[in-house]
Amino acid sequence: MRVVLSAGGRFHAFHLAKQLARRNSLAKFFSFSAQNSDFDYLPRSVVDQSTVCKFVNWLACRLQVRRFVNKSWCNATQDALFDTWVAKKIQALEPFDIFVGWADYVLKTIPFVRQKGAKVIIESGSFHIKDQAQLLTQEYDRWGICYEPINKKNMERMLAEYELADYIMTPSEVVCQSFYRQGVARDKVLKVPCGIDGAPLTSLESRDTYVKKFIVLFAGLLSIRKGVPYLIQAWNELNLPDNDAELLLVGGMQKDCEAVLKRLPMKKNVKIMGSVSHQQLKKLYQQATVLALPSIDEGFGMVVTEAMASGIPVICSDHVGAGELVQDYQQGFIVPHANVQALAACLAWCYQHREACFEMGRCAQQTVKSLTWDHYGQQVYSLYQQILNV
Repeated sequence: MRVVLSAGGRFHAFHLAKQLARRNSLAKFFSFSAQNSDFDYLPRSVVDQSTVCKFVNWLACRLQVRRFVNKSWCNATQDALFDTWVAKKIQALEPFDIFVGWADYVLKTIPFVRQKGAKVIIESGSFHIKDQAQLLTQEYDRWGICYEPINKKNMERMLAEYELADYIMTPSEVVCQSFYRQGVARDKVLKVPCGIDGAPLTSLESRDTYVKKFIVLFAGLLSIRKGVPYLIQAWNELNLPDNDAELLLVGGMQKDCEAVLKRLPMKKNVKIMGSVSHQQLKKLYQQATVLALPSIDEGFGMVVTEAMASGIPVICSDHVGAGELVQDYQQGFIVPHANVQALAACLAWCYQHREACFEMGRCAQQTVKSLTWDHYGQQVYSLYQQILNV
């Protein structure tokens, strides 16, 4: 089996590449996000990087362009540039069996893949683009954000990609249901949950959360999409004492969220930390009582499974894919998205029952024990084999 990957970003693409390389099935990996550490497990000969796209991405990050201009416009421009580059590269490849491309990066590439006789699988880590647009437009209207959350060109590209693909790979049942709602045939939609980088991330013996300060951790882009304003509102309702409770917001601030947070009152015990390294995030998992991820649209949410692997219970919305691993009062809580009262009630319960939170964290860790990247790789590889045998 020869598989070609194309990903204009890291996503979980490098984990997939590693798993395919281990099985001698990775023919080529097109990217602009490879790091030196990736070549500890990936042969340099199979990785082809776009230096132009890499520079554009670096420049956008360096200048924090996405904080000052419409993020969707930046993404549309960069995605189309990468797709054009891959389309040219594909033509020179030897025949291969399967092409796996991340949604919004492969529309121009697909016709040249067809010439090679390969199957096309679109990786979609998020809801169907129409569902995304509807959900985020509602949120932007609610919060008074005046620009479109998703660029129309991106939407058109992704709708065309869905139509042209043989299969669409998703990481969770909520994403599958999103595609079904939009009329995509069930036999076209595949599902394999993401893995975890090293489980457990934290020994439970090193945690004694329920006798420490109550710390709620949010990790991810600070954005409307992640439900951050609702988390702030829920925290404000609780009015917990500064010396006994803290809300940590970890991640880069997005333009839409920044505009909203300026209008919301902010308690003294809310700490906006910005982006941190993964090593720093692991330390924060050790300190936290509970992770909160009240996203409006979250195809999976790897911070959920990482927190669970660290022995932390989680509170996430019903639109978080990894929430399918969570049952109320066992690994944490599931709350309706955009529901401040339900979120506040769960946070209050956790504040009042810290010892129970510790036990829920123990249950959470056991739940994700087998959710490794090797397990993910074997599931994906088996699906690819089935596709080629059809």
